[in-house]
Amino acid sequence: MSSTKDDEKQKKAVRGQWRENEKAHEIPDNNMWIVFPCIMGAVFLSAMDQTIVSTALATISDELHASEAEYSWVGVAYMLTSTAMIPLVSKLGNIVGEKIIFLVGIVVFLLGSGLCGGAKSMIWLCTARGVQGLGGGTIMASVQIIISLITPLQSRGKFSGLIGSVWGVASLIGPLVGGAFTEHVNWNWCFFINLPIGGVVLIALIVFLKLNPKERPPYKEVLKQFDYIGLLSILTAAICIIVGFSVASSSTWKNPAVIALIVVGGVVLLFAGVWETYTTKSQIIPPRLFKTLTTSSILFGTFFHAFGFFNGSYYLPLYFQVANESSPTLAGVELLPFSLGSSITSVLSGFLVARYKRYRPIIWCSWAVQIVGYALITTLERDSNRAKQVLYLLVTAFGVGGLFQTPLLALQAAVPLADMGLSTGAYVFVRSMAGTVAISVGGTIMSNLTKKKLANIPDAGAMASSSTEDLTGIKDIEPVELKLEIQQAYSEAIATIFIVVVALIGVGLITSLFIKRYSMEVKNVKQGETQEEDKEKQDDKEKQTDIEGSSQITAAAATESYEKQEKEKGKS
Repeated sequence: MSSTKDDEKQKKAVRGQWRENEKAHEIPDNNMWIVFPCIMGAVFLSAMDQTIVSTALATISDELHASEAEYSWVGVAYMLTSTAMIPLVSKLGNIVGEKIIFLVGIVVFLLGSGLCGGAKSMIWLCTARGVQGLGGGTIMASVQIIISLITPLQSRGKFSGLIGSVWGVASLIGPLVGGAFTEHVNWNWCFFINLPIGGVVLIALIVFLKLNPKERPPYKEVLKQFDYIGLLSILTAAICIIVGFSVASSSTWKNPAVIALIVVGGVVLLFAGVWETYTTKSQIIPPRLFKTLTTSSILFGTFFHAFGFFNGSYYLPLYFQVANESSPTLAGVELLPFSLGSSITSVLSGFLVARYKRYRPIIWCSWAVQIVGYALITTLERDSNRAKQVLYLLVTAFGVGGLFQTPLLALQAAVPLADMGLSTGAYVFVRSMAGTVAISVGGTIMSNLTKKKLANIPDAGAMASSSTEDLTGIKDIEPVELKLEIQQAYSEAIATIFIVVVALIGVGLITSLFIKRYSMEVKNVKQGETQEEDKEKQDDKEKQTDIEGSSQITAAAATESYEKQEKEKGKS
């Protein structure tokens, strides 16, 4: 028994040895009361932009005369470019600087917002949404990397928790703001609103955000070692998979284009994995992130968590439109327990990690609570009362919020400082891909089941061909008996989506059991100075050395003069 304990202690010692020996993590001197709210503001704009369009899209499509394909591409274009940018961000940050990449991302996002607001056609709008996505993806990845650079690991939880809460708030406010602008102002302001807020955030970050200067490799060396084939293969795989799942959600899985895109994407992704394993170039996503149980478990768990969260954010409002006969805007309000509850839990979990330096108990409890919550949601029917709806969403939110940022803290604790940017980029990339897959799979389940169920209901043929984006017309169906049958059909289809979610969350819980404990008490952390302060300190040190040297020379001369005078006195 004692030998087993000794072996375990030795393993833990080996696990933590690299952190003791690595270079100190020098924290730059930032005014966090200014810098961090600005970082949260950038995240909020990018996160809200993914939901603000949802309630305005029907009006936009009518005004710009959109086809069904163009309608879906407003969302797909953003997801496509934002996901494609994420693997590049950490690499570009290492080359030209993380702050520069972050600021450029904000500028590109604001440029895309202005172009979207001024769109006169759907082609213009979809192209502008692609530009927005480039900026949005850069912001999301850059924020996580910059937080890891300006905060020590042991207190990072409280900052990460606040960032996670922004997602929940944005998912709530986005549809409400979008509906308000569309109904009372103009849909263009769904995009123009980003410009004044983003402009203030951009200027403040230019002035106040400080990162420590570090040596960067020569550009020739970077270009020589850059993994072009790896980047191209990862981007190709991501594009094929995203487009394939997006087309599937609006058509059918039997569509030859869908099958071809997903198969090609899978094959190219497999090739990318093999290439990244054996290439001598500087890898885009290092395979070593998947070679340990802890890091691979966290990344797989991130996929399953995002799958559940995005399905909840997207399909629970549709349930409210069906069961409560709510408008899209009111359905967004009814999602409040899910959005606000997960935001509060995200903040709370972050502070708990920062306080107790333990992440595994929070991760395990969050997975378990999620399973209970999503399982309860599967029992919701068309006539479920409001108290049940609120309670079930709150339970789910308490599990969801605890996994917004805690797994990222665990991932950062498990990798060397040199891999911080790459591991963070991989985390954000997996999360983004999961969102696309989740909405597409959920849409396919809902579409197929509702068509099958409605086909068995007399006089429900028109509803079987209607869009699932807006189900507000259900409340006007006559007779009442027909309406109730249709509502039940949609409720059962949505419940089936969450049955799949429960199964995947269960897999996520199992993978989380393999996460090992790494210490968050990093000893080799020191508060750094800005580049100007460091230079001033060095100049002061040199001046002090000169003064001390001069003092020593003066003292030596005085002593020599004194001794000479004493000798002369003795002779006389």
